[in-house]
Amino acid sequence: MRPRPETQKPCAAEDFKDIATIGTMLAGMADHTEGVRFELARVVESVRGYVATALPAQGTAVRVGLPEHRARLEQAMRQEAARDELAHAILTAEQRIKELRHG
Repeated sequence: MRPRPETQKPCAAEDFKDIATIGTMLAGMADHTEGVRFELARVVESVRGYVATALPAQGTAVRVGLPEHRARLEQAMRQEAARDELAHAILTAEQRIKELRHG
């Protein structure tokens, strides 16, 4: 079992531009890759789920009340879970590609 990667800093929408672009490219390729179509579709779905967890842009550092703090914490936890799901989907796709290369 791999060690759990370090928790990432919560990300806002602008932080997801590159990964969203990669997800779009993979979506275009998935239909043309018979051997890994299912795995790539899962990665694309996970990318979309991860991008959907983008936190609202933070303005200047302003103190927030407890309810807002809890809401942000919950959003950050959902984002971390989505990132873990994406990492798992990528590892599964990588494994399938290795199997196809060597099998």
